[in-house]
Amino acid sequence: MTIPMVDCDVSEAKSDKMRVVVADPDPLVRRGIFELLRNEPDIEIVGRVESIPGLRNVLAGERVDSVLVEFSLVQDTDFSLVTELRSEYPDCQVIVMGTLTDSDVILRLLRLGAAGYLPKRGKIAEFRWALLQVLVNMTPLLPDVSQQLLGHLIREERPVPTCPVTAKLSAREQEVLHCLTQGMCNKEIAAALKVSDRTVKAHVSNILRKLNVADRTQAVLKVLKTKGYGVT
Repeated sequence: MTIPMVDCDVSEAKSDKMRVVVADPDPLVRRGIFELLRNEPDIEIVGRVESIPGLRNVLAGERVDSVLVEFSLVQDTDFSLVTELRSEYPDCQVIVMGTLTDSDVILRLLRLGAAGYLPKRGKIAEFRWALLQVLVNMTPLLPDVSQQLLGHLIREERPVPTCPVTAKLSAREQEVLHCLTQGMCNKEIAAALKVSDRTVKAHVSNILRKLNVADRTQAVLKVLKTKGYGVT
């Protein structure tokens, strides 16, 4: 019989600390995340495991607030692990990390109940900050991933409603207008739509001309007052 590996002591923690389990096949990653969080006064790593059986072993015996799990372990279960853990442990959030960059898959994980997705790339300080944010139920993604997913959603769902005010705009101009209603600057819009800043400026100019307004603030207000946005 193989005993699931747990490579740190499971100990009693103060009731007010967030209790976290790290599940990753790579011992260096497990150790690295432990080092990133070991000095956080409100967080305690109660388990570092290499497999799903090991993870379940810790969950069965400990109160756990957050599970930080490697994407490959979730992928091996066809993502059913995310929904299973959310169902079995509703008070425990599941945070996935990995090298994945596919927007469709990341969105699927979030829709299945994952509290966030953290890519294993970039600067250590940025990863640590994003991890701390998601542990306290704030930003679930690193900024670059957030922009990537926002662009994906805009292109996929085209959330700008059709109304007399926006009907004269092209599809791309409506996408830019939607970004404006979200308070995004030109640089953020360019990143989300994967176009240049110059292209965004051109679209904004066209929007102002077609809506017959002087600036972007007036454009947003004019659209938000329409029936299409449900604002009176």
